[in-house]
Order: sequence, then structure tokens, then C-alpha cells
Amino acid sequence: NLSHNAAKVQRAAILPSCPGNSALLRPLDDLKSPSLGGSSLTFRSSFLRQRVSLKEVCGSTKPFHLSSSRFISAEARTATAAASQSTTSSSKRNPQIVILGGGFGGLYSALRLTQYPWQQGEEPDITLVDQNERFVFSPLLYEILSKEVESWEIAPSFSELLYHSKTARFLRAAVDGIDLDAKTVHLSGRAEPLEYDRLVIALGGEANCDMVPGAKEHSLAFRTLADAQTALAKLQELEKSTVDPIRVVIIGGGYSGVELACTLADRLGNRGYVQLVDSGDRIMKTSSDHNRQAALRALKDRGAWVDLNVVVKEVGPDSVTLLYTDGQTDIVPANLIFWTAASKVSRVVAELPLERTTRGQVITSPTLQVPGYPEVSAVGDLAFVQGSVGEPVPMSAQAAMQQADYIAWNVWASLTGR
Repeated sequence: NLSHNAAKVQRAAILPSCPGNSALLRPLDDLKSPSLGGSSLTFRSSFLRQRVSLKEVCGSTKPFHLSSSRFISAEARTATAAASQSTTSSSKRNPQIVILGGGFGGLYSALRLTQYPWQQGEEPDITLVDQNERFVFSPLLYEILSKEVESWEIAPSFSELLYHSKTARFLRAAVDGIDLDAKTVHLSGRAEPLEYDRLVIALGGEANCDMVPGAKEHSLAFRTLADAQTALAKLQELEKSTVDPIRVVIIGGGYSGVELACTLADRLGNRGYVQLVDSGDRIMKTSSDHNRQAALRALKDRGAWVDLNVVVKEVGPDSVTLLYTDGQTDIVPANLIFWTAASKVSRVVAELPLERTTRGQVITSPTLQVPGYPEVSAVGDLAFVQGSVGEPVPMSAQAAMQQADYIAWNVWASLTGR
């Protein structure tokens, strides 16, 4: 699907930093939170013109991980090596690396692992598992609503992205369960479980609509390609109707909610009334003050209304009930309601006997390994890890891609005795 012009573009990795270039190495506390528009524009120029670069992730020459020390600890190496010997000494098979989830963390872990030098005859079998056929470049998902991209432009198939790899394959399936002691993964519709020597859990999160009555039935999530296509169809239906103004309520003031609000306000113009509500005292909580102020200006310039310190009590088919700090309630009419607020980990992850935060995220070591199971790593939205100065790593595409670098290196190093 690449155009002739796109094929002529010099191929380069989408990753904002590459461990193969020491000038681009930076500790986690130097990670830039995505700014409104800026990050998406960067992603857009890289992704739409250089989709093929997903298959050409740059190489690495030195290990680094999510702490002030970039090397995996000696204790972790010893524990991981012991786990490796226990699973491979009795068998001649190649090392089995299973990656669950094809978001940024999972896909980029797989791609990076295919770039490392493996001894001949000891190449691993890398299996990427996802229940969907296509990878979704989520930072550009809202551009489907603004008509800036077509679906195929931001959703290449996993098979296409892994086509040239000799060690990685894609398996479309839903994950039913994980047995950490037996080191197996059970998949829907498959009698035999997948065995692994290294497991990367990158199953992301799910919209947590159950916390508010009516939210699951009457609001739209905005996480997948199908979500965006559903939203586009409803939006086009409203635009063809006589409804004026078209009232949109977006629940959740994170990155997705803010960019969605700006996009819809741009599209609807004077015919639209866009309201962004959040229970906190600020939007984009994990962002810098500079980016947050830029986002507020962008919302104001587009005429989008922002309601903070507001609790959503109920979502109806055409309204949202809000509770304010003074105890008053307000029933806001709405033609279209989006849920971009709290997310939850998948059932499979929630059932694992692992230490987690109050939000359900799996707590990991600085090397993104799961305590007690050194052969298991967690990445992306479901992983809770602190940076070099103790701050939580944000749940963003940029962070997940950089986490994938760390995980891929540590998996390769542990299997090759580095």
C-alpha cells in the first residue's frame, strides 16, 4: 500500500530515540510527555511516510533500563539465567519468546528482538499474540474523525509488519489464561498451550465503563480502530440530521480526551458544542505544566468547554448526570458521549498472583521484570514502573516504545549470557 513517494523516503525508525546512537540515549526522567498536537504531528510524519520503518528498528550497542543504572543487575542476570537453564537444558528446542498483546510495547519488543545478533542454531522462536489482525497506531486514531487519514494508513496488519522476519510470527488469538508456574499461555480455540522461556505481557488496558451506571450501554470507547469507525459513523449520521447544535460530552481529560475534544470541535465548528469533563482538578495529569497549558489554550481557542472536579453519576442514552463539588447535580444533554476516562487491566492479568497497584497495574522491577518471575516482563499500560527519580512512567505510546527497547535488550541479554 506504500505510494511511490513513500517508498523513496529514507527509511528510519519511528522511535524518538535509539540506543544504537549514544547521543540519543537519555534517562527516563528526560522522557518528554506528549504535547497536544506536537507528538501526533511527529508520529504522523514518521508513520504515514515511513510505515515500512516499523520493520527496520535500529540496532542497539549497549543495555539500559528504567532506572538511573542502565544495566540489568547481577542478581537479576543470575536469576534469569537460572530460569533459562531450567527450561532449556532438558530440551534441544530453540528458546521460546511469547509476547502477549500487539500494542506499542508488544509490537516494538518483537521487532527489536528480531534485530539482535543470535548465534546460529540458537535463534529464538518469537510469537506475537493478539486477538486483532492489525496494529493500531493509536496516537493518530482521532484523525479518522478529522478525515486526515484512512483506516489502512494507521492500521497495518501484523503479518505485514513481521513479513521479513525469520524468527518472529504472528498468531491471532485471544488469551484465556497464563500459568506462571508451568510457563504456559492458554489461548482461545487452541487445545495445546504455548510454552515459553521468556514471556512479555503487553495486554494493555480496557475501558472501565462499569464504574458509572449506564456508561457501558450509552458511551463510546475510543481505543481501537473499530471504536473510531463506530464513532465516525455516528458522527456522520448526526451531521446529516437536523440536530443543531450537536452536543458531545467526553468523559476523561487525559491525552485521548483532549485530542478528541479538539478534533471534534474543529470538525463540528459552530454547529458543535463539545464538553470535556474530568473528576480531577486538571487535565492531562501526567503531563508537564507547559503541555497542559498548551492543551487548555487549544481547547479554549476551539470553543470546547472544560469541566473539572466533576463526578459523572450516570450516563443515559441522551444525557450525562454530573455532580459538582458544591453538591449540586446537572443533567447535561448529549447526542454523542465518549468514555476516555479510567481504564482497567484485562481479566487475564487481574487473575495473576502478582503484586499490583490500586489501579490494577502490575508492579515491576526497574528492568521491567515481574518480581518472583524473572522470565516474565510487563510493558505498557498494565505495567507500573518508576523512573530514575521515582516518578511513575506515563501510560503513553512514547513510554511503551522506550520500554520495549529495555525489555528486548534484557530478554536477549539473558538468553545469550550477556
